Amino acid sequence: MTEVNIDSKGYLEIKRGGSFDTMECPYREPRVLQGGGYIPTYCGDWCALFGEPKECDESCSTLRLCQKTIVCKLTDARVK
Repeated sequence: MTEVNIDSKGYLEIKRGGSFDTMECPYREPRVLQGGGYIPTYCGDWCALFGEPKECDESCSTLRLCQKTIVCKLTDARVK
């Protein structure tokens, strides 16, 4: 089952290849820096399309994102 974190600042992280990666938004353009490079736009709970997690049972949650709902093992580190 996919492992997902929402960190204390609301950033979405998905475990891939043994480590958690902060997910970039596929629908917003990153900010391009003068001289090259860019600052990515990350996926997080500030987005209107980012849903609140719902528990299926003790080991499973669903999380609605922009165009899909994922079933995952979720850790939510946000202050409630």
